[in-house]
Amino acid sequence: MFPLIEITDSESVSTYNVMVGIALIAAILTFYSLCKKQSVPRAETENMAAVIALTLLSAALWSVLLNNFEHHQWDFSSPSGFVSGFTFYGGLLGGLLAAVPGCYLIGRKGRLTFTLLDILSVCLMLGHAIGRIGCFLGGCCYGKPTDGVLGLPYPIGGSWVRAYPTQLYDSAFLFLLFLYSRKNVSNALQRYLLFYGLFRFFIEFLRGDDRGLSWGLSPSQWISVLLIIAGTPLTLIRERKIPCRNKGRRFQK
Repeated sequence: MFPLIEITDSESVSTYNVMVGIALIAAILTFYSLCKKQSVPRAETENMAAVIALTLLSAALWSVLLNNFEHHQWDFSSPSGFVSGFTFYGGLLGGLLAAVPGCYLIGRKGRLTFTLLDILSVCLMLGHAIGRIGCFLGGCCYGKPTDGVLGLPYPIGGSWVRAYPTQLYDSAFLFLLFLYSRKNVSNALQRYLLFYGLFRFFIEFLRGDDRGLSWGLSPSQWISVLLIIAGTPLTLIRERKIPCRNKGRRFQK
């Protein structure tokens, strides 16, 4: 774990923040590359800049809110007290609240909506994978102690113990999902909802950081269930409607 990068004797920067910055840059570059490969018209691609900005702002806000909810921390005395941490699933929910209507409006009210959402989903896979490495280096989202071969030495509670590196499991899964989806962009949205929802649900049983339980499941597991529930009918709807809608039609720029 390397939570800080020492710049000078008195100045340092958070490794987690550095990885988040790298994730954002990689995701944005991937977005414009995929828009070109998917023949998204230039006007729509340029207009998506505003949607991406609003999506990031909404994601940041909801990430903080869900983190405070999980840890029961509601300190309104100062900005630093209120922003005590971030939770990915909060960011995902907040991002969707902005991205879905934004893609609908920019995507000619339905015509390009799913194409843009699929592209954003591929970018999310990459950014999420890089961000999880930041979690590992920063010291959060660690797994339960284990003596097995899958564990790695990790500082927990002031001492080094062998624990499941659940952050790296997450990252590896997301990188694989990204590598497949960047060449198969269609249906990337529900692919992410279903496959990552299932993966995250089960990997949560290995998590060692306490975020509270509700009816035996963590908040992230309940959100995983919601992702699976949302992804299942979405898959059925797109499988039925998209082929019929596009049959015999050519894409017009």
